[in-house]
Amino acid sequence: MISLEKLSMVGIDHNAPLEIREQTGFGFGTKDALKELKKLEKIDEAVIISTCQRNEILYISSEEDQTVIQNFFSNFFKISPGKLAPFFYVLKGIEVVEHIFRLTCGLESMVMGEPQILGQVKKAWDLAREKGTAGLILNRLLRDGVTCGKKARTQTGINAYPVSISTIAVHFLEEELGNLADKKAFIIGSGEVGYLTIKHLFDRGIGKIWVSNRTDSIKKNLKYLFPRVSFVSFDSKYQYISKCDILISATTAPHYTVNLDKFSLNYYGNKMYILDLGFPRNIDPKISVYPQVSLFNLDNLKSISEENRIKRKNYADLVEIMVKQATERFLKWHKSLEIVPLICKNKEFVFKTCWYEYEKLSKKINGIDDAEREKIRQAIERTGIKISKKYFLRLKLLAERDELNPQVLNIFQEVDK
Repeated sequence: MISLEKLSMVGIDHNAPLEIREQTGFGFGTKDALKELKKLEKIDEAVIISTCQRNEILYISSEEDQTVIQNFFSNFFKISPGKLAPFFYVLKGIEVVEHIFRLTCGLESMVMGEPQILGQVKKAWDLAREKGTAGLILNRLLRDGVTCGKKARTQTGINAYPVSISTIAVHFLEEELGNLADKKAFIIGSGEVGYLTIKHLFDRGIGKIWVSNRTDSIKKNLKYLFPRVSFVSFDSKYQYISKCDILISATTAPHYTVNLDKFSLNYYGNKMYILDLGFPRNIDPKISVYPQVSLFNLDNLKSISEENRIKRKNYADLVEIMVKQATERFLKWHKSLEIVPLICKNKEFVFKTCWYEYEKLSKKINGIDDAEREKIRQAIERTGIKISKKYFLRLKLLAERDELNPQVLNIFQEVDK
């Protein structure tokens, strides 16, 4: 049985400087990273969870020292170990199990209950299976994690009320514009708010999105996550903004990202919804002078967010119970692995015994054809399976409860001697 002590996770802290987080995002490189992990002798299983908020490697290893994976991060991203060392976080054993269940349920997200993390974990699991790096333990853990995440969202209201500004913004746009399928949007900034806004717009079927951002590494990650995104240079943005129904700016720039003079040179009087999600404000408020421009800022959306946050938080305790139950079920399953070899050995004994008894009986029976003999053989085998199944299930239950004692084990270990 694989000990849970061999289960670990190493990740880059989300509070690490932006420069570090940009340089350690797997993104398009996830497949290559899994290939390299597979070559490491001390790594038996591995799954990479890579999102805009986290880059984590779950793994099973015979090596208790986490420097194997920490060195992998350094080598893969070509960053000195000393530079990365302060920003690693490590989880072991049951901590990893609880983390995965909390993660898929949305309890670890900056926006509690947000749904996209569930799809991201499922994608990470699928990729690991495709590359052959997920084995018995991680397959079961991630399968149970995805199941737990779905259950949390269908049986509670933890994701029923949007609380992130980006989600509320997209809901607001749907209420104002209706179906977004024929609409065009221009997004300035691709940090957390910008990323989530792009994600929600695509989820709601937006027709076209242009994005303007100054950071090349973020562009690569966005293109990996959203292949339909088109990028526009910061200097060229105004000519594209004029084609759009929606303009959203979500940066922390200390100056306006869209000013009145340049906007006016390219604006043709079309109906446009502008959402200023930046702080400080990104959009020159004078732009609202145009009657066809509807300008909204953070203050307009925050009151809705706070009301929904209170509603959603009330469901967190229910989800915590689900996480605890899922963790207990996983630990029981893992404990039951202890007796799998024993059950297999005893099943083999049952089949051998059934075959032996059939052979003895077959020699004594005359006057029946091969088809009838096969029916007799199958009947003897089914009888053996039915009788033994009850004992195997009881053995599994004792293992799950951690109630197996040497006397019970000896009975099954000696049965075929």
